[in-house]
Amino acid sequence: MLASGKLVTATPTKNTDLWKALQGGSGSFGIVTSITVPTIAKCNVWWGYLVLWNFDIKNATKMMHKLLTRNGPRSTDVAKDVYGAGPLLCHGCAETGRQTSAVILVHTKPGDERGWPATFKTAFGSLWRIWSQFRVDPLSKALGFIASTSLYGERRHFATLTVKNDLDTLHEAYAIHVDTVKSLFVDKKKIKGLSYNFVVQPLPPVSVPEGEVGPMGFTSADNEPLALLLITVGWADAEDDDLINGCSKKTIERWQQMALAKGTLHPYIYLNYAADWQKPFESYGKDWLEFMRGVSKKHDETGLFQAGRSGGFKLFE
Repeated sequence: MLASGKLVTATPTKNTDLWKALQGGSGSFGIVTSITVPTIAKCNVWWGYLVLWNFDIKNATKMMHKLLTRNGPRSTDVAKDVYGAGPLLCHGCAETGRQTSAVILVHTKPGDERGWPATFKTAFGSLWRIWSQFRVDPLSKALGFIASTSLYGERRHFATLTVKNDLDTLHEAYAIHVDTVKSLFVDKKKIKGLSYNFVVQPLPPVSVPEGEVGPMGFTSADNEPLALLLITVGWADAEDDDLINGCSKKTIERWQQMALAKGTLHPYIYLNYAADWQKPFESYGKDWLEFMRGVSKKHDETGLFQAGRSGGFKLFE
């Protein structure tokens, strides 16, 4: 629904400017009342997680990097497996200061044989682990469990950065995370309800024809896997807001400096994970930002969804 109250449909062949702009434009153009998308047929998936000993975190990161490289669109590796989703590499810190790490794996085409899919067994099967659990379930059940691990604290914070799938960058990002988290405990203060997490999430390549600019500013040069570095924090008391936000911002700044020096920084900022001080729309590039601003002026002449919408990121800030 547009600011005028008019209901319109946006598709690749109808209101194509809105269709394109909604890919990354969030609530900048109107109220989206329904979305129709293709999806996979109802199926079972092999899924689960393993909790790691600290001494094996480097090996887990190495295996994750290897899988992303092997399953990339340009890979000719005979072991390539497009059904091996993820993995997610998660590092958490509780209010006690204790840190743990886990890997979440999902395979969307499990075979009849028992045990791990080959693509994951060769990568993660040999890791030393504190605990692991894997099984075959309906997709909805697997996603329900993963969703249940989300934070439900009274206060929440997200921040993110995107980097190329570079092993040294991923190793150093973890080292920076560990170093900055220590600053939360320098005065031995206990942060009530703390759950401070660093997640490495694969960003599948966006397929863009040579010479063209695709959604959110991606180009054909981005046809390789990237990695989202995500900070997600939950805590209880407002008095700890500045401490948490400062630690998060310091981490992002150090990641940026490190990745920029290595030539592995990617400009894209995933809007759903962005902190309020980040600028995801600008990360799409000047051309895509100007395109979205033009669509906004065309379909929302009075700027209702800019000046009149509370919260969120704005195109004209």
